[in-house]
Amino acid sequence: MLVFGQWQHAAGVFSQAFTAAGGCDSTHTVTLAIVPEFQTAESLAICSGDSALVFGQWQHAAGVFSQGFTAAGGCDSTHTVTLAVAPAFQTSENRTICAGDSVLVFGQWQHAAGVFSQAFTAAGGCDSTHTVTLATRALPAVVFDWTPPLCPGDADGSIVAAGAAPGLEFSLNGAGFQTLGVFDQLAAGDYLLRVRDSLGCVFSENISLPAPPVLGLALPGDTLIQPGQPVRLSAMTSGSNLSYTWTPAQYLDCSDCPDPVATPPATITYILTIENSQGCSLADSVTIRVQEAESGIFIPNIIRPGSGNGNGLLSVQATVGVREVLRLQIFDRWGDLLFSREHFAPDGTTGWDGSARGRAVLPGVYVYVVELELEDGARVVKRGDVTVLR
Repeated sequence: MLVFGQWQHAAGVFSQAFTAAGGCDSTHTVTLAIVPEFQTAESLAICSGDSALVFGQWQHAAGVFSQGFTAAGGCDSTHTVTLAVAPAFQTSENRTICAGDSVLVFGQWQHAAGVFSQAFTAAGGCDSTHTVTLATRALPAVVFDWTPPLCPGDADGSIVAAGAAPGLEFSLNGAGFQTLGVFDQLAAGDYLLRVRDSLGCVFSENISLPAPPVLGLALPGDTLIQPGQPVRLSAMTSGSNLSYTWTPAQYLDCSDCPDPVATPPATITYILTIENSQGCSLADSVTIRVQEAESGIFIPNIIRPGSGNGNGLLSVQATVGVREVLRLQIFDRWGDLLFSREHFAPDGTTGWDGSARGRAVLPGVYVYVVELELEDGARVVKRGDVTVLR
């Protein structure tokens, strides 16, 4: 402001003397007051992504905005707006589930890996977003190997599992977990192998150990034969590439065939062992009982010569096993030979009629000696006594 010819901008009291019209001095004083500028301010807050009208302009970024106005007293006034932008409230979390499991995310069951977000209204009225990052625990690299049982009925199969990931544990058919993935002494059948990793995720693998090729053997039942009678031993077998071993090999026409013919002279037990190409073997046995020749020989101990009822003759009757009567002799109690006959059939029609030297012997006890030739060529001598009745 121009005061006494000088521009003044600060408040103060300024005086200057003048010569008045009457010649006397006069003083003029100017008191300068500075009316202060009228300042107003306000603060605005918006949510991220929103905008606010500031001095006729839409603003969406935080800042300080001012504009001058002419106040009622004619002086300028300034209005200042401080705009704040509230950041979006962001939260997040990471979750991991095992393969095959599911988890509830924002009201939905999720079983696949992914990123899931949902907006919420925060306490200040602005939106907030929560993000869930879901990961699926993949099956660790595990190598499975198995070996089935070698032979039917055996329990020598095995299952082996190994993986490079640390901390793996293994369980078979619900048993406790163990760090070594080796399971042996297994029979044929289905097994459930479970693998647990370091986070506790459990993965399952179904493994079947196949049964080995069937091996079966059945021999006929024990057999009774007559001396010298052949009998065929026919084995019923199941399997392939079989070898046959009969023991003992005596009296067989072959010892490495499935159906040999046996002609044993006496009771014997044969054992057949079969073996396939895998080395699996099976054995069975059969006993051939040979009826003893002497058990079928009948020599009467009482005769009544001339009775005509079938017991008037001391004869030898053999049902089986005797080829020929080589000799039949009769002695009295003093050892005198009363009768002798050689080389006749053991059919009961030839023998001693109770006479000696053309005369009937007296009733009493007499001694006989019989020598027989059996079907297998062996010779048997039988001694006994016979009572003659009249």
